[in-house]
Amino acid sequence: MDTESNEKLERWPQVSRGSIEKLKQWLATQPHLPQVQEHEIALFVHANYGDLEATQRTMENYYTLRTSYRECFADRDIFNKALQTALSIIITMCLDLWMRLEGNANGHIMLMDMHGMHLSHMTKLNMGAAKKHMFYVPEALPIRLKQIHFINVVPFMNQIMFLTKPFMRKDVQEMINMHVNLDTLHQAVPIESLPNEYGGNGGSFEELESKHICL
Repeated sequence: MDTESNEKLERWPQVSRGSIEKLKQWLATQPHLPQVQEHEIALFVHANYGDLEATQRTMENYYTLRTSYRECFADRDIFNKALQTALSIIITMCLDLWMRLEGNANGHIMLMDMHGMHLSHMTKLNMGAAKKHMFYVPEALPIRLKQIHFINVVPFMNQIMFLTKPFMRKDVQEMINMHVNLDTLHQAVPIESLPNEYGGNGGSFEELESKHICL
């Protein structure tokens, strides 16, 4: 086993060597899937709490969607002007970067700031892309999604949810929390995990951006 895999297995004791070997054998029978390194397999096992059947489904979804969902995964030049305006692409890139640099975690909390969003933006909503993205995150990414928070909620949030809820699993819908102010957000998310601008002490937007650009 490579050094990186050893580090992952030490960090996540529920990921056993036996699980890695079984999944390697399964992958050998799946010619449409790429070769996957052991430490990457460990990420998927951890994200699925050691359930090998669920891990196989997640891996299948992950690699299949990355092939078919080319508008989000092909030509990902972060300095491309069009790319910088595509929210779903930026989110998937950030999650990919997190997984490669940090490995997995016991849970992920997503925070969406709706400040500056207007009703006219709804006319530009690509429902096809939204549907794919809302399938990809809970069904394909090797993360443990725990909560989704929207802050600075806009008056037409109900219309947005009406359009997007049919694409979400029920358990994902139950993760969603709406906040019109930061007080309720602070009750749900640790202060140390929030940027200074959101009343936390995790660093300013500028500091966090500089840190991740350097990475």
